[in-house]
Amino acid sequence: MIEVNITDNMLIEARAKAKEMGQLKGSMMKGERNVIGFLGEIVTQSIIGGEFHNTYDYDIMTPSGKTVDVKSKRINYPPKDYYACNIFTYNEKQDCDYLVFCFVHSNLDKAWIAGYYNKKEFLKDCDFVPKGQVMGSGVVYKRDNYELKVSQLKPTSQLMEEFSEAAA
Repeated sequence: MIEVNITDNMLIEARAKAKEMGQLKGSMMKGERNVIGFLGEIVTQSIIGGEFHNTYDYDIMTPSGKTVDVKSKRINYPPKDYYACNIFTYNEKQDCDYLVFCFVHSNLDKAWIAGYYNKKEFLKDCDFVPKGQVMGSGVVYKRDNYELKVSQLKPTSQLMEEFSEAAA
């Protein structure tokens, strides 16, 4: 897991992108967490490199041409190995090579890149969690999800090696 201090510039950029995007259709949080999502993308890009491509399918394109979609969650404490890394079932349609999971502290000063997974492998290896399922923390899932735990992710350093090898 990689811990990153969020800079003022990262926060300014995330807020500007969130304001520009506005509320997406079907947003459960009415756009409230857009800043968290953009911070996750900005933090991830600062570590793995590549270019932003704010598309439905992916967020970052690496120098090797591989595509990455960043999934971000707001948390109050540093992530634990048993924390859920999930995507909504409708996200299986997204055309990306990798999923990177990032946790952003609710006070917006730190983020943790928990790891990554090849998207096709994620869909094979994950657990299905149905809408209405109550998690151990008391959270009730509002939509069907696919899920792995932080402990099941591959380390971000390995992803960075893959990108540098593919670019060589």
